[in-house]
Amino acid sequence: MVALFGLDFGALVGGGTVLTEVVFGLHGVGRLTYDALQTLDLPMLMAVVMYAAVFVVAINAAADLAGWWLDPRRRFAA
Repeated sequence: MVALFGLDFGALVGGGTVLTEVVFGLHGVGRLTYDALQTLDLPMLMAVVMYAAVFVVAINAAADLAGWWLDPRRRFAA
């Protein structure tokens, strides 16, 4: 459960909200990505991809640590 939450949350925060932000007119990373795609702003697209990758890795690492801490069977596994 914790691992699935980590995967979903990391993808959502890391830039998976492009469609939602564009449809509802919200300003955020998703809208920034959409605007960069419209103008072919490659440095901005690379920055957004790196931003998303850092968030996905960080959230997944935190979810793995939380799962390790919550499940006593995994704490002392060799």
